[in-house]
Amino acid sequence: MKKLLLLLILSFGCVQAQAKDYQIEMIIFSHFSAQNESEEQWPGLDAGSINFNRARPIYSLPPSQFILKNEQHRLDQSPAYHTLLHIAWRQAVVDAPHARTRLIQGNNVEGTVRVSVQRYLNVALNLVFKNNSNYFYLSQNRRMRSNELNYVDFLLYGVLIKIVPVKG
Repeated sequence: MKKLLLLLILSFGCVQAQAKDYQIEMIIFSHFSAQNESEEQWPGLDAGSINFNRARPIYSLPPSQFILKNEQHRLDQSPAYHTLLHIAWRQAVVDAPHARTRLIQGNNVEGTVRVSVQRYLNVALNLVFKNNSNYFYLSQNRRMRSNELNYVDFLLYGVLIKIVPVKG
């Protein structure tokens, strides 16, 4: 029993030692036009088929600490884009088995994001978008590098993601 307890304590210490704090920022937006909405037919989704109950809430940083302000400004300047959610938070990023799922909630978008690290950062997005009475489901896993702006394109939506190590 003592050996098992010691092993658990040591393994927890290894996980904690590898954890590094990052600031994660996402802009989720739509890019609808009357033409692409009427011409394209996308598979729908039953709104009740996805369960996000196990995800932990995100406590957003204040907008003064956002790093994607210029990108947000450019989106705002174009009538073709509409921001559904702009959020930034800090969290320790650990290996996949220990990574926590975070809840995303915004204007006509809900879902989860899970960030883990091995050699690269790995981001798992599961988002449900609502457009009128239609629902669209995005499920993507992406390998990313820190300090790089990443773009995830999905049907009539897009996600900008930047993950930056927190100094100090």
